[in-house]
Amino acid sequence: MFKCFVIIFKATSTTVPSSITSTATTSLSTTSTPTTTQTSSTASTATTRPPYIAITDVGLDQDCTHAHCSVIHSACVMDEAGDRRCECVQNYLKTVNGHCKQAPTMLVAKDIHDITVKGSQHVGDVVGRIPFISLADFSRSEFQITVNILPAGSGITAKVTPTDITLKSTSNTENTRTDIVLQIDAHVHYIHISQVVSVHIVFEEITIHTRILHSFLYEGTKAATIIGDTTQFTSRYGQSGYKLSITSNDKSDIVEALFLLQDSGQIVLKKDVALQGLTGSSLVASIEISFQVNLTRDSASEAVVLAVYHILILNDEYHYTIDENNSPNRAIMQNQLLGDSFFKIAAPGMSSVLQFQYNDVLVREQLDYEIVSDRETEFDLYVSTNDADGSTDVRMSGKLFVKNVNDEPPHFEESKLYLTVLSGSPKGTILGVIPVNDQDTPLSGLTLTINGPYSAYFIIDNGGTLSSSTDIHIGPSKFPHNFNFLVSASDGALTSDNYCIVDVTIKVANQHTTNLNMSFPATLPEESPIGTFVADVRQINYTNYLFTEREAYSYFHLNKTTGRVTTAKGLDREKSTDAHTDFGISGHMEDQDMCTFIIIGELHTTLSDINDNSPVFHCPACASVKVKENVETGYVLIEGSIQDDDEGKNGESNFIINNTSAFTIETSNGKSFKIRVNTTLDRETVSAYFLTIYAVDGAAGSAVRQTSSTYLNIKVEDVNDNPPVFTTTATSFGVQENHADVPVTTLNATDRDAGLNGKVSFLIKSGGLGFFSINNGTLKTTKGIDREAYASFDLNIVAFDSGSPQMSTYRNVTIDIIDVNDNAPVFHGIDGQVFQVEENTPCSTDIVTATATDLDTGNNSVIVYSLGGDDSHMFSVDSHTGGIRCKTPLDYETKSVYKDLILLATDQGQPPLNSTSAITVKVLDVNDNPPMFSKSSYEVNVTNTATKGSIPLLLLSVHDADSGENGNVSLSVASSQYPNLFTVTSNLIRLTTSPQLTNKDYVFNVIANDGGTPSLSATTTVTVHVDQSVSNGLKFKDTDFSFTAKENIDYTTKVIGNVSVTNSGGSTLTFSIDADFGKSNFSVNNAGDIFFAGTFDREIQDSYNLIVRVTQQGAADVAVVRVHVEDVNDNPPIFTLQSDQLIFSEPEDVNVDTVISTVTASDKDAGKNGHVTYSLHQLTDFSINPTKGELKVAHGLDADDPSRRSYNITITAKDNGSPRKRATVTATVLVIDVNDNSPVFSSPTYSFSVKENAAVNSEVSTIRATDNDYNKDTNGLVSYDMATSTQPCPFFIKEVSDPNTNDVQGSIQVKETLDYESVRAYTCMVTAHDNPERSSQKSSTATVNITVEDVNDNVPFFLNEPYIANVSREGAEKTFSFNVTADDVDTDAVNGQIQYSLADDLKTTNPLFKIDPFTGTVSVVDSLATVPDFFNLTITAKDTKHSNSTTLTINIIDNNQRPMFIKPKYNFNITEESEILKPLYLTKVTAKDDNKPTCNCTYEIDGSEYFTMDKTTGSVFQVKSVDRETTGSNIALHITATDHGSPPKSTATLLVINIVDVNDNAPFFSHRPQKFTVSQNAPINTVINHVDYTDKDEPSTSRPRFTTIFNTNNSIRLREDGALVVTRSLWNPEMESYTIRIVTQVLDSKIVTPALPEHRNYSAENNTAQVIITIHKKNNTYAPQFTQGTYTTELSTTARSSQEVPVPGFKAVDKDGDNITYAILSGNFRDTFRINNVTGAITLTYDIDVHVPHVISLTIKATDDAEVSKTGTCLVQITLEGSSSRQCYSPSELSRQVASNTSPQTQYIAPLGVTAGLLALAIIVCLVLIVKLRLTKRNDTSVTNATTNQTSYSNLSKARETPEPYEQLSDPNRFSEEPVNNPGYISHDRSRTSACAQPPPPPREPRPFSDEQLYRRDDGGRSYDDRERSRLPRY
Repeated sequence: MFKCFVIIFKATSTTVPSSITSTATTSLSTTSTPTTTQTSSTASTATTRPPYIAITDVGLDQDCTHAHCSVIHSACVMDEAGDRRCECVQNYLKTVNGHCKQAPTMLVAKDIHDITVKGSQHVGDVVGRIPFISLADFSRSEFQITVNILPAGSGITAKVTPTDITLKSTSNTENTRTDIVLQIDAHVHYIHISQVVSVHIVFEEITIHTRILHSFLYEGTKAATIIGDTTQFTSRYGQSGYKLSITSNDKSDIVEALFLLQDSGQIVLKKDVALQGLTGSSLVASIEISFQVNLTRDSASEAVVLAVYHILILNDEYHYTIDENNSPNRAIMQNQLLGDSFFKIAAPGMSSVLQFQYNDVLVREQLDYEIVSDRETEFDLYVSTNDADGSTDVRMSGKLFVKNVNDEPPHFEESKLYLTVLSGSPKGTILGVIPVNDQDTPLSGLTLTINGPYSAYFIIDNGGTLSSSTDIHIGPSKFPHNFNFLVSASDGALTSDNYCIVDVTIKVANQHTTNLNMSFPATLPEESPIGTFVADVRQINYTNYLFTEREAYSYFHLNKTTGRVTTAKGLDREKSTDAHTDFGISGHMEDQDMCTFIIIGELHTTLSDINDNSPVFHCPACASVKVKENVETGYVLIEGSIQDDDEGKNGESNFIINNTSAFTIETSNGKSFKIRVNTTLDRETVSAYFLTIYAVDGAAGSAVRQTSSTYLNIKVEDVNDNPPVFTTTATSFGVQENHADVPVTTLNATDRDAGLNGKVSFLIKSGGLGFFSINNGTLKTTKGIDREAYASFDLNIVAFDSGSPQMSTYRNVTIDIIDVNDNAPVFHGIDGQVFQVEENTPCSTDIVTATATDLDTGNNSVIVYSLGGDDSHMFSVDSHTGGIRCKTPLDYETKSVYKDLILLATDQGQPPLNSTSAITVKVLDVNDNPPMFSKSSYEVNVTNTATKGSIPLLLLSVHDADSGENGNVSLSVASSQYPNLFTVTSNLIRLTTSPQLTNKDYVFNVIANDGGTPSLSATTTVTVHVDQSVSNGLKFKDTDFSFTAKENIDYTTKVIGNVSVTNSGGSTLTFSIDADFGKSNFSVNNAGDIFFAGTFDREIQDSYNLIVRVTQQGAADVAVVRVHVEDVNDNPPIFTLQSDQLIFSEPEDVNVDTVISTVTASDKDAGKNGHVTYSLHQLTDFSINPTKGELKVAHGLDADDPSRRSYNITITAKDNGSPRKRATVTATVLVIDVNDNSPVFSSPTYSFSVKENAAVNSEVSTIRATDNDYNKDTNGLVSYDMATSTQPCPFFIKEVSDPNTNDVQGSIQVKETLDYESVRAYTCMVTAHDNPERSSQKSSTATVNITVEDVNDNVPFFLNEPYIANVSREGAEKTFSFNVTADDVDTDAVNGQIQYSLADDLKTTNPLFKIDPFTGTVSVVDSLATVPDFFNLTITAKDTKHSNSTTLTINIIDNNQRPMFIKPKYNFNITEESEILKPLYLTKVTAKDDNKPTCNCTYEIDGSEYFTMDKTTGSVFQVKSVDRETTGSNIALHITATDHGSPPKSTATLLVINIVDVNDNAPFFSHRPQKFTVSQNAPINTVINHVDYTDKDEPSTSRPRFTTIFNTNNSIRLREDGALVVTRSLWNPEMESYTIRIVTQVLDSKIVTPALPEHRNYSAENNTAQVIITIHKKNNTYAPQFTQGTYTTELSTTARSSQEVPVPGFKAVDKDGDNITYAILSGNFRDTFRINNVTGAITLTYDIDVHVPHVISLTIKATDDAEVSKTGTCLVQITLEGSSSRQCYSPSELSRQVASNTSPQTQYIAPLGVTAGLLALAIIVCLVLIVKLRLTKRNDTSVTNATTNQTSYSNLSKARETPEPYEQLSDPNRFSEEPVNNPGYISHDRSRTSACAQPPPPPREPRPFSDEQLYRRDDGGRSYDDRERSRLPRY
């Protein structure tokens, strides 16, 4: 500021003219306000007047400190440095002419520009230019102009030039926007100019590129929906002169009916999309249509296709219904795609019921509505496009519904039903319900009919309820005591396939019963205390009150005297038997005897409800449920219910869950509930939920409310919603060249999904040319790679999961091939070459720069040059550049050619490689040497009498070391005082005139000049001495002689020529040759003959000049002799280049007559001897020009022919001499391969076969395609892939190397699991490509037919099991025939062929049965007289590999009698450790024989140290104390009874002595520590397992109690019963696994029996154990494995229910540590055994009886508790001890024996009065009379039984259709007793009864059935199990 002030002060203090001052002030005022202010201040304070300074005018940019700015609109402005310059004022700019002009406001002329572009536009083309305006006057460099194009991505870019804005295209026409906006900004100094310009581009006369478009159109899409818009394509073409139209490519009727092209260019739907309406078929789920949109210009005659639409109309929620019993392979969905379809359909995971074939869905097999799983089948199809984009799949979900047809008849569940009813029951009494069902008809649609005479007395409704239509009474004209009738059913179309026989027994209490019909109703609250008053049934004059049903006493106490009824137990209303009871009351009149039985009436009780029951969850899925993570909100997760047996509100609950954010619970009735998903689930975020569900019953506010809870473990199941993610970040890797099978890297990818969805595999999608393979992410080389051929590879590697649909991620990987030093340097264009350099050239200049390259890289390609050879001392080479220089300047005259130079190029690899090149350096002559005379002066004598004429005087010897023109010397005589007297020609000085020489001596100079530039010269002095003697006239005949001599001829003695003289006279002539030339080999004799010592070589010198002198007596003369050497053809041609320099390469498609090179040769000879012609040694594909040496291509080349890949061409060069000489050289031509061949498969069609069990990725076979192109790295390298096809092809192809030839083969491998039974053949298309990743790729295809071969993978199975046959003991070998049938799913003629074999357990010497191996017919081959009554035949069906067995049960029908025990087995209990002092009577076991009550038999008992038996009476005694832990829980005694008949017959039974345990053993741990495993996902309350312990006492005697001493983590608790229970969540996300340790002690909780010693096995050491639980989260790698494949054990035939079966060593282990559960898979005869699913302990379900097979083989399964469980199996073989002596009898024989031995005696015992007196005799008389009456009736029954025993075999074989009569019911309470616990052998088919049935119930009284029939009994006295009893009506 100070500086500025001083400057201004000086300026403004100056006195100037007013005009100037005014101007200056104006200028300043226009520049800056501060400056103006300072100026004014200074002027006002000026007091002194400085000296006057003149003011001048200055222009722009000039100093205006003391000057005036003369340019208009300019001002003097101070810059930042404080200098003052003239500048234009604001908004004015300097022009190029130095003026100031107002700045422009617009940069271009218009704000809207239209640009018309003709023709198609390509990238980089100029679209248009927008010129600048108003900028021409200004300096353009000062403007900073930027242009921004909106919107981005418009396909246009802008470039600013000095004159305009140039718009260029960055894309093709179709992708270029037609409307853009330019934001133009210009900055110059402080001025900013901005302008927005709209640009509209119109394309005319462009080439239209057809758009290929695809879309999906869904069923139900509404009319007027826009499905396409062509305006986006046509807008750039302009709107005028164009017309749009639609043309159908297929299915024109649908296109015309469905689509409308509007004037606007939009394509809309004419109507709603309905596939059935379009196609006329409900089967069509999708249909492909194609149409094109045409663009027609008014002036054009033809339309162009603007776009082609491929549209798939589809129903993505397809439903179809078929009737059941459909025909197999029926289409249920059709997808109509075009032949060359744009779409492809896949059907992964198709249901086994369905088949996807040729884009259609077929149902494979006949479906049955009655099979629930058949009723609805879901499936999914996925549609994708065949374009390069690989669009996302579109899912089509389908459902197949099966419609029920009436094809199943009604069926009765029971073929015979037993009902009882009280005599006297009124009309309408319900007798029971007949169970009937019809799988395809509801009960309401059934009609049940009673057949026979009783149909008028009973009514049956369609639900099967049977009731009486009349009163029921027993009597001659009413009902018999027992009768039956048939019931059939019909559904309106079909009649039941069986009948139900209803057997009705009318129950009477006594023949003389009186019924008072009193009713005693009572209501009381449930759970009332015992003794609560119920009712008073007392009646006047009655006493001895009793319930008529024994069952009533379990409910109530009835005082016999008072009739007061009280509760006998707490009654529970929720028990159906307690809620309402009806019991009869009987009594006796006080004044009558006890024989008179009177029914008082019935007690009716009803219990009222209290809220005493907690809700009980009935939710099978509640323990654990799985849900897909992609379910929608609102999805019903589970439906459950509670059972609360209370009534009303007490039985209804409110439901609560502990997690309402993810799930909600709802109920509508208080009984059932639904849990719904309340949010979007994501397994990858939360994989499991643990819900607690609470149910609270009762009304709100109730005093008593019960609560229950259950736990729901929700496992969120994975869906494939996450693609794999590469975790390997690197994308660039390296591998050394030339190495095969070397790992490059390992790529890692993770998938957040689980299971198969998260299993990641890798595949090289593209790239690599077969040089790489990838397995489990490890990328390897398959063969050595030459880096010089392939420097790097770009691989597209896909990581894909195994989910469905599959998801994948791509990663581009670059693999750089790391160089190995395997290439030596190679020189280019230098080897053998000649390089020229002028002599004396400074050594700072390179003579030549050698160039060598090395195909390797890095140090391997760094080349260091060096020199060698004998001439290398003269040169040096730059080790890096290869530049060769001289060490000292070269001298041509010293050495003109350096041939021995070896250039060495060495790379820097390890080890280093090198190559050499021989070069020649030729030194070019420079005129640096002047001519040199041989003497500095010459003297010659001449006589003064020389004749007139040109006289030779002297030959001068002159030499110039230079060559060529530089060495070409010309001589001249210097001008002297002797003009024209002497001349010099060709080195010869002549005397030109011959006057009399007057001088004695003549001295003159001769000058020698060379031909160089500049010319160099030398001078010599010649002195001619004149001899004054008189001449005698001696003269040569001629002064110049010329002779010819041939080369290669020895002229030593041969005269070349003669120089003769004249006037010689007679004196001797002396000839000589001048001494200067005497050095030559010429000589002359005195005769003048000239000789040459040796031979001439014309190629060295072709002519010679000689001076010959002759003297004679003082006279002399001189002459010139010229000798010309004549050429002889003594040199062959020499080629310029040698063979190693004549190596050429040409592509095989080179044109004919192409010149490859010009080969030349030279010949040193002259004339025709040196004229060379060229020829080829033999005819080839090349020719040569005979004169020029041009080597040309004569015929087409072919590198694919091995004999024509390279040529060694021998070229001959001949001269034309005689004889002709020749030379040869070899030129090598290498033919380079071009891609002119497509791969060719060895066959157009291949046929292979593969086993259906071939593993995925296993090889089927290999195919080969060969490519005749020679270069197998590129043009001839073949790769393969499976061509896209609409046919399923579960195979893929992979490139593999042939180990012998290293060629690439196509290995066809299995991609998916094959099934011969589903698809037996496939047709696949394979494509072979060559020249991978290059533009000139060629390909071909082949068809591969693959046949799937059947393997024996199916086990035969039997039809119509079980098999049971009744066989007569006599004559069966002639009459018996029985068929079994097996089938095999394998349909192959070999694998499906079944053969049968048979085995029995009779152990006979010769087989008694045989089976036809092909038909399965079983027949008898020998007598059955000695076989037991019951046995099994094992029938095996076997194919070539597998077998299966079934059992044919043989029941022997035999009428022979033998002794029979009353019971098949007897039981008796004793207590262990009882003291035995003498034999202790236990029980008596006796038999009967021949219908006699007792058997005259001898009894035998098998050996036993504890027991003995009386052989006559059958009494059994104990003789020794028993220890249960030693003997087991029971001892089976086999007892035999043998009669005394002839022959004697015997029978056997079992006496099972059950040993009652006492608590004499303490529990202990048999192994420590005990280890368990559990998953971290285990739900709360999961029982992990039970701690294993040993207590030799029975559980009922001793119950162990476990106590916890120490626990490291209370998440798992040990209960008192030894169960390990999860109490809290075990999940720990930070730990893969961890352990919990518990120390426990086991004690016996029961009191030890005092009489016994201390507990055995007790010690503090063995009753304490450590329990280690491992909590893990890991994959299930191993299946459970049993310690043995087969276990064997023995079991006593007397074993009882609940007894454990000892199986030594039986255990399964899981290497994963998973918990194991056990189950019985098969072989469990009659469910005799059960297994503890946790411990694996096998126990008996029922007592062992005679019907259990001798050997039982159980197949046991062990299953682990992993998320995806695995199983293992073993065989447990149980042999029954002592089973060989067991007997079995037919039902008829057993019935007869029981009936004959039964004496129904009256059980009434008359009370004896205290007063025996006179009444005793009367009572005794009455008793005697009663006994006689009873005995008489029994004898009648015996007669009847004897008659019945004659029942024929034919009746027995008819499933016991003819019952026998029963005796009278003797015990009125018989029906309330428990049934005998001996179910006998009942086959699984309830309509059949085995011949080994149990004894019948007591006899019933005879009753008539019909007039024609004999009395009959029922089926042998069937007993009822608990389930059957529960269905019987109770009265």
